[in-house]
Amino acid sequence: MLKRFPLFNATDVDEHRLHSQTLVPEIVRVEQLRPGRFSSAVDVMLLGDTRTGTAIASVAHMPDLEVEAVGRRAVRLVIPTTSAIAISSGARSREILGGGLAGLLPSNPLRLRYTPGHHLVLRVDRDKLDLALQEMDCEAEVDRILDAVFFEPRLPGLQDFAEHLRRLIATIDDKPARILDQPTFRRAHEQNLVLRLADILALVRERGSLAVGRNSAALRRAEEYIRAYAERHVDLVAMARHAGLSLRSLQILFRANHDCTIVQFIRRHRLALARERLERGETETTVAEIARRSGFTHLGHFTTAYKEAFGEQPRQTRQRARREPDP
Repeated sequence: MLKRFPLFNATDVDEHRLHSQTLVPEIVRVEQLRPGRFSSAVDVMLLGDTRTGTAIASVAHMPDLEVEAVGRRAVRLVIPTTSAIAISSGARSREILGGGLAGLLPSNPLRLRYTPGHHLVLRVDRDKLDLALQEMDCEAEVDRILDAVFFEPRLPGLQDFAEHLRRLIATIDDKPARILDQPTFRRAHEQNLVLRLADILALVRERGSLAVGRNSAALRRAEEYIRAYAERHVDLVAMARHAGLSLRSLQILFRANHDCTIVQFIRRHRLALARERLERGETETTVAEIARRSGFTHLGHFTTAYKEAFGEQPRQTRQRARREPDP
């Protein structure tokens, strides 16, 4: 994703820390949590007029990382695709275990822990977001909303917004350079992203509180089970038993919290796994084998679902990855 806009590749955590602090000055600490070979790749496409304005980033790294950051002016949406991200601030904490779910980072100082893998980040220019909220007659205090929702993935419209961002990234990956380099192309998409995010924040402010589903511990256990078995057969009855709820109750929880069925959640996670493998451009592995290893049993169904999710065929993703030079 976004491989046409490489920002840096690092082979040790000190190098990664230096580049990261240049990109995000609010970062005060970056540490590798486990011993072993380190690698990271960060690609960034700027949509705004300045280097600190609206931007989309693709981040991949190994092994686990811990990051500390102070309060931020920019608003950041994080979408872990194959990694899990846990954040904590004071006594509060929340974790998103990959699969493409999105969360907005609070503005308070916080600590983030990333497992190895890939995630996306949308950085939104705060001034433009404030103007968009004013246009909606919403005098929201953005920091208070961000700190109240605290990386909550169940905000109304947030996952639809994340899906729109993923489709935009697929479009960016597929467009010719002459289109991407046009300021009008970037401004139009920046405006759309800012307005959609402002609409989500305005709705949160209007409702005044979040509808948080019950049995969050059971939901978490079900999500963990799915991620553990996604590359094989996911036994839904065993999953429900592991979560400690009936399958019907879990289905209601998934619809309330993720706006999808359990089966759709499983497919979303498998597609994220397949895309990451296709982007590695492995020459010895066929698309069919990657589909199978990611949990799909029917190549045709996989190809259709992949095109729907990312706006391109699996072979197109793979061909682009093969054309790109190794870092």
